[in-house]
Order: sequence, then C-alpha cells, then structure tokens
Amino acid sequence: MSLFLSKNSIHSQNNQRPSENLVAILSKNTELSGKISEQVYLSGIQNIKEMSLDFSELTHVDFPDALSGVILDIGSHKDVDFILNFVQRQIPSGAWCVLIGSNDSIRVAQQFTEQGLLYLHADSQITELTQHLIKGISIKKLRNSFLISVLGCRGGVGSSLLSYQLAQSINELKNSLILLSQGKQGSQDIDLITESKIGNTVFNYQKNLDILFLGEKSISNIEENLQKKYHFIIFDQPIYLFKREDLEKYINHSHVVVLVLDHSMTSVRVAKNFINIFERFKKNNQKSTRIITCVNENRPKTKDMFAIPDIESLLERSIDIKIPYIKNAKNFVHSPYYYEKHKKNLLKLSQSILGLKDIPFYLQKGWLTPFLKMIKK
Repeated sequence: MSLFLSKNSIHSQNNQRPSENLVAILSKNTELSGKISEQVYLSGIQNIKEMSLDFSELTHVDFPDALSGVILDIGSHKDVDFILNFVQRQIPSGAWCVLIGSNDSIRVAQQFTEQGLLYLHADSQITELTQHLIKGISIKKLRNSFLISVLGCRGGVGSSLLSYQLAQSINELKNSLILLSQGKQGSQDIDLITESKIGNTVFNYQKNLDILFLGEKSISNIEENLQKKYHFIIFDQPIYLFKREDLEKYINHSHVVVLVLDHSMTSVRVAKNFINIFERFKKNNQKSTRIITCVNENRPKTKDMFAIPDIESLLERSIDIKIPYIKNAKNFVHSPYYYEKHKKNLLKLSQSILGLKDIPFYLQKGWLTPFLKMIKK
C-alpha cells in the first residue's frame, strides 16, 4: 500500500463524492496545485476542483456549485489592494479564501491577516494548510458585500434610474447576487422604474437582483446578514440636503462612491462640497474608498448650463463618465436596452467601479443581444 497520494487517486476520490462541499484551487502552477490538492485531501476534504487559471488575468470566474472555499495562488504579486479587490469581487461571499504565494514578507502576510485572509508562503508553509483546514477557515470582514453608493447631487439628476441600470449592468458582467437599495430622501421611485410593489422587506425582482427600501436606515445600518448574502449592494441616495457627518458615513462605509451630477450650478456645488469632505476624511483616515464623477444628462442641456470643461475646472478634477441625454427613448426605463447606443457609457461606469481591464466583446455591441434573442424565437 502506498503511503503517498497520487494526483490520480485524489481525482478518483473526488468523483465518488460529488455532493460534498467543494474546495477550488486557482493556480496556473501545475506542480504547486498538485501539492495543495494533497494537503487539502489530507485534511479530510475529498471534493477538490483544480482550476488552471492566473487570477491576475481574470475578469470573471465560473466557480462550481456547493463551493465551500477557494485556495488562490497569487504567485509573486505584491499589489495587496489588487489582490483584495479580486477576492472581494470574484469569490462568493459565503466561501472562505486562503492565499498562497511566493512572497515571504511578514508585512504582506499581516496586511492580509488584517483583512481576515490567511496567507501562506508556498515554499515554507504549504504543509501548514492541512491543520488550518482541519481547524476551520473563518469568513471574516473582507467577505462582506462590495458597497457602491450612487449619490445624486440634486433632485431630478436621474440617480435612481442610473442605479437601477447600473445593477443590471453589473449583473451582466458578474452574474452575482445584487441588492439595490434606496434611502429615505429623494423621489423613492424605484417601484415606478421596476413596475413592482417595493416595501421595507427584500423584494426578489429578478434572478440575482433584489430590491429594498431602507426607509429611515442609512448605509451604516445595513444588516450584517444582508452584507454576507450579496456580492454587491448598490445604495441610491440624494445628498443635497445632508450634513457633513452624514456624508462621512457614505465615505466610511462605501467601497466606491458614484457622484451623479448634471450641468447645473446646484449639482456642481454639492459635488464640490462632497469632494472636499472626501479629501479631508481620507487624509485623516486610512480608507481606500474611490470616487467616480458621472455627469448624467437626464434632461436637455440649455445655454445657461455649464459645459464639461467648466465643471472640471470648478471641481478641480476630471469627469470620469458622461451619459448623454436620451431623446425619444425607444425602450422602457426598466429595459436593459434603455440606453441604446449609449450603453457603452454605462458599461464604462461598471468597468470603472469593478476595476475590470476589459469588457466582453458581446456586451460592447449593444445591438447583438436583442438580435440573437429574435433569432432564438
């Protein structure tokens, strides 16, 4: 009887127990992946899926069902924020994650530990993986939702419709659970956009997309169970009546803030005030929150309105995304094709939020999807 496990014997055992919770190994290094499989098997886990992938080149990962955890080979990558963002965006919120790499820096390991991730050095610590798995890998604070605040800088700027269409766009790109929530201020018209009766309990609108009115609650009061369930939570809220301390809550609790303004002086003034508060807050606090400025032309532009260069001059920063006014829209507001030829702008916004390098070709060609649907019929 052999005292050592061969790779073939591990895979044959896997096939006998398909219903067991599964551990996925993401590594382009075949030798390392085999060593990791042995350690996982020794811990008593027999359902193992090796995925020959380089995480740094991925925009989406199709993980198997019944996923219990992921062991991610980060190789020699040293960009901690990039790695953390990948884990946050790609790995299901109910799964644990272990990082294995060739960097033996204690500081790097500490940075991952602070975010609730176990990091093991590939050459010297891989044999410790078995004991960690036997004891159990915890799912800590990093595994909460990715919070996106869409903040309207004036009434009628179109942040609710943009939030809804953004949720649809992210779902197209990521195929992940999304919660679209709306705060107490503003029009609270998400029920009109979706043509659904939305209350203060989670409403299952469609596959992967739920909707919730938060009422008196703010972004800091989102329940922990919701943050663990959803990959992404999009929070729609106008901010033109908010005080500084309220604005700081959005900065503190959001991963990304999308400031939605138009060409009016009112919205530019509110946006400038928020940016000033944001810069002071980040200076005094270690936060990696990002701001994306979006000019949403929700109404026709008039001569007395600011041009984009004027807005950029007043804000002292570039406008990241511009969504042109849609005249005589051919589709309903809840349609994924509402933006028609301007959908590329929405995809660019989603790409910036998610930190994606590329957008799939079939999504860039907005006309292709409805055309294919017509063929299928």
